[in-house]
Formats: sequence, C-alpha cells, structure tokens
Amino acid sequence: MAETKSSLWKVGAVCLIGLLFAVPSLGTPDYDPSADLAGIGKLLAKLRALPPVSGNHSKGPEVRPRVAIYGDSTASILTVGIASWLDRMGVGHPRLGVAQLGCGLLEDGDYRFRGTILNRPKHCRDRSTFWEDNVRAQRPDIAIVSFGPWEVCDRRWASGTEWTRIGTPEFDQKLRQKLNAATDILARGGARVIWVTQPGLLVRDPITGELPNKPFPESAPERMQRYNQLVREMAASRPETVQVLELAEYLRKQPGGEFSSELRPDGIHLDAAAALRLTNKFIGPEIMRLAAMPLPELSHSHKSP
Repeated sequence: MAETKSSLWKVGAVCLIGLLFAVPSLGTPDYDPSADLAGIGKLLAKLRALPPVSGNHSKGPEVRPRVAIYGDSTASILTVGIASWLDRMGVGHPRLGVAQLGCGLLEDGDYRFRGTILNRPKHCRDRSTFWEDNVRAQRPDIAIVSFGPWEVCDRRWASGTEWTRIGTPEFDQKLRQKLNAATDILARGGARVIWVTQPGLLVRDPITGELPNKPFPESAPERMQRYNQLVREMAASRPETVQVLELAEYLRKQPGGEFSSELRPDGIHLDAAAALRLTNKFIGPEIMRLAAMPLPELSHSHKSP
C-alpha cells in the first residue's frame, strides 16, 4: 500500500488548504474574486465568533435569512463561496454549519480511496448530536447540504466482509436512510433544506495533479450519477422541505465541463476562486430562488451589517 492512512489525511488537508488559497483562475467580466479571496480568513473568523442565535426563524418578505452549510470537505469549499456572497450582497446572514474534512454521509464500515483502505476519521463526530447542537445554536432558515465523494467509494460494512458500492440494493438503501436522517435533523430545526448535486470525480495524484494510468473505481461516472439520482428521489419525496441545487448539471454546461481542472484542480473540490465565481454567477442566486427568498438588484453589491 503506497500511502498510510495518516499520511493520506495529511495530504488531503494540505490539498484542501491549497484550494482555499489558490490564485484566481477563472475570468469573468463582472466579478473579480480577489478581494473576497483575500478576506476569507477574516470572514470565517467573524463567523466563528458569532454568538448563538436567539429568537424565532427569520420571516417576512424583507428579512434576510440565516444560511448554513453542512457536509464534508465539498461543503467547506462551498462555505467560502456562499458566505462571501451573502456577506457582500447583503441578502442573507451566513452562519457556520458543520463541514468536516473526510466525514462522509455514510458512517459505517471502511472504504477504499485512491486504492487505500480508510476508516472513518476519529475527528468525525456523531451527526445526530453534533448537527442537532449546531442547528439549535445557529437556527438556519436555509440549510445547504453537500456530500458525495466518499459515498461513491468502494465500501465494506465490516472488516472481512465483501466490498460493495453505490448502485447495489443494500448500499442504496443505507444511503437513502442517511439522506433522510440528515434531512430530518435540519428540517426539524425549521430550515428549508437544499441538497447539492455533485459533479463526477476525476481523482488525481494529490501531489502532482496527474491522472493515474487506470482510473480509480470512485471516478466511474455512473457512481456519482447514481448518488445524484438518490438525492433527487429523496427530495421529490419531501417537496415541502427539500429542494435540489443542480450544481452537477450547471458545471456540465460550462467551458471545459464538469472535469475542468480550472474549476476543480484535484478533480474533486472546487478551488476557492472557482467557488466564489460560481456562487456569484449561479449558486447564490439559485439558493435564494429555491428558498423563495427575494433578491435585490444583483449589479450593486454591498456588505451586510
């Protein structure tokens, strides 16, 4: 085995930090993310320092909703884009949800990533209590949820048992249960829940950025397609509380497609500049549309108090 578990997590953390502070690479005529990129650290520090929310949920046509993001490392990157956009546009109040590196939606068993067998990291806390505590403190009106990469890896439910994958009946049933359980936690807190579909993976070498001679199983496009299908099915069964933000479909139509190395240098995560640009152009306005929240004139940005 080429990589140990501990070294793989260290590499993953370094790569994610690199994505957060990468130089802007996607040009658009109407928005330069440089200032927001430079202010990421200060914004996240401000969010961490916010006290718990007291009172009821935001209501009325003129209120600005509280928005929090939940999930794995893909949610961490989305937090950068969404929080910056909400703060800059003054259309909502960003709050810190729960986004943890390496902590997928499925909590059972071990899995293979880049050919290495991994256990769920010890820093991943129990969702049923950790998320509930966060929801009570942050009281989001809109909860954005982003998972996917760990759910498309080969997995076995117990050591010594057979490996399985998404698309098999038992696996899909377990995933459905987790999709609904995560949604239950957020919806019970009164939030409108928006799940994000994921583009397919193109897993690269974490150091060189090169593609392997033979794609890893988690890069098979039908796996993430199945994950997105299950997300859509769950949302369709709960239309009163759940919407789907079709990030996968949107990226597929962009120059370079969903596998553009300018968007996702590691083939998994957006880099911070891409997250900022995409949120400015699509993700931010789409969140507000799905949540039926009013938008101001988007050509004039301003800071929220």
